[in-house]
Formats: sequence, structure tokens, C-alpha cells
Amino acid sequence: VPRKFIKVSRLLRLAKLLRLHHFRHMWRFVNQRFPSKGRALGVIKLFVMLLFTGHVLACAWYFVGSLSAESWVGRNQDLFQPTYRWPSRYVSCFYFMYATMTTVGYGDYKGVTVPERIFCVVAMVVGGFLFGVLIGSVPRVMERRSAAGNRYSEMEGNVKEYLSEKNTPVGLQE
Repeated sequence: VPRKFIKVSRLLRLAKLLRLHHFRHMWRFVNQRFPSKGRALGVIKLFVMLLFTGHVLACAWYFVGSLSAESWVGRNQDLFQPTYRWPSRYVSCFYFMYATMTTVGYGDYKGVTVPERIFCVVAMVVGGFLFGVLIGSVPRVMERRSAAGNRYSEMEGNVKEYLSEKNTPVGLQE
């Protein structure tokens, strides 16, 4: 009976992930509320995507490491402070995932078992893809203008054209 309870509790925690679709609605609301802040919100969105991917991979890395006693978790028990085991493990996993995703790989943690090594390869591929998308998206975000900004530029151009047609002195046109 206790095993079934544990499985049900895990399923309930997994159901919490389904709430992530609310984030999309919240993001849409922020974009509508602050349309002139398009560039800043785009950069924030990319940063959040990067943090969330690192978080998910860090949690998965810990899960893979907890499957075997020979894994990095079993071999590095002495590195984790006894009073702060959970935060220390999370920070270690997060640190390792960003070192792996950015292909820096400092070498203080590494995959020892076959599942860990397979996971590291997957994390490197995901990291390479993610940073490629990020680098490709930053210029697009920086060039993006809001709809209001586009309308303003168009109206400004129309006014300048009108003033030029009416032979308004150049000093007044600016």
C-alpha cells in the first residue's frame, strides 16, 4: 500500500507541470499591458527559457545520478553539507548542467555510469541547440519594435514628407 501512495503522490506532482500553460496566458497579458517594452520582455523571455531548461536538466541529472550507488551522487556524498543537503545538491546539479550546456565542462563533476554519460551527451546536444536558438534570437529581439512604435515611426515619416512637400524650412522639419 505505501508504494501505491508514493506513486500517486508522484503523479500528483507531475500534474502540477500541467499548470505551466497558465504561464503562456500570463505572458500574453504582460505583452498586452506593456506593448512598448517588447525588446526587454523578449530578452527576459529568452533568459527565463534558459533558466527553465537548466532547471529541468539539473533535476533530471540528479534523478539519473540517484539511480546507482556508483554514480556522481553516491561518490560525492561528502561534498554536500549535512544541514543543507537539498540546496547543495541542487546548486551542484545546476552548476554541472550549465557547465555541460555551455560546453565549458570544468571536470569537477562528470558522468561515471553509462546512463549518466548518455544523459551528458543529450544535455550537450540540448545545450548546443538552445544556445544556437538563443544567439539567433537575440538580434531578432533587439530589432523588434512594438506595434505602437511602428505606427509612431510611420506617422513621423508622413509628417516629415508633408512638411517637405509644403516647402517648410529645414529647421522646422526637424
